[in-house]
Amino acid sequence: MSHRFRFLGRHLGPQQWELLPDEWHHLLKVLRLPVGSELEIADGAGHVAQACLTHSGKNEGVFEVLQEDFFAAPAAAAQITLAIGALKPQSADDLLPYLIELGMDGIEVFASQSVDKNRMQDKVRERWDRIATAAMKQCKRPWVPVISWSDGLEVLIHKAAAFPNRIFLDPEGEQNLARWQPLQAGPTLAVIGSEKGLDADEVLALREQGFVGCRIEGSILRATTAAIASAALLRQIIPYKS
Repeated sequence: MSHRFRFLGRHLGPQQWELLPDEWHHLLKVLRLPVGSELEIADGAGHVAQACLTHSGKNEGVFEVLQEDFFAAPAAAAQITLAIGALKPQSADDLLPYLIELGMDGIEVFASQSVDKNRMQDKVRERWDRIATAAMKQCKRPWVPVISWSDGLEVLIHKAAAFPNRIFLDPEGEQNLARWQPLQAGPTLAVIGSEKGLDADEVLALREQGFVGCRIEGSILRATTAAIASAALLRQIIPYKS
């Protein structure tokens, strides 16, 4: 089977799709796909279609939908949200695609006490939305992960009530993350600090709300490496199909 490029579209109804203008530009002007090319179109909300390009115009074309599928969101017990302190822009931009490829269902960015508030600006949030969509297309996940923002750890802790399984990464944590297991049915929230890690007050606040400290064996990891390692370990511990 030939490779199918994935494009972002709107699902309008059964066998009815609309490709977004930027996607038409990429298809026709950048990739220059010829008529007869097989396409994959996704809306980031579970709908995925296989299609064939039947006409190529100057700014857009026409495609025929050949097959359409819907993929339900993962069960609550398989959902993982990774919360990370706001990072420097380049580090954050590089990290996000890895977290999506590794199967994180939600990504929460929070401002810790030592973080520059500029890392939480609207333009940063908009850029992350674009990166998340591009990553979804590249790794062909049917759902774009939910990206949320908290203006402080106290806001994040308030949201934690929706997660019966709560952990945070700590080099001195009492549990080895590779051996940790969720104790209750429902989604998991894992918290990781920014470049300087979590300070003592933040660790205390998390413990008071039932978060369990977990460590990754080996050397001290940078925040980005810790996030990638944690995402990979957690998705192995909590697979989609359990």
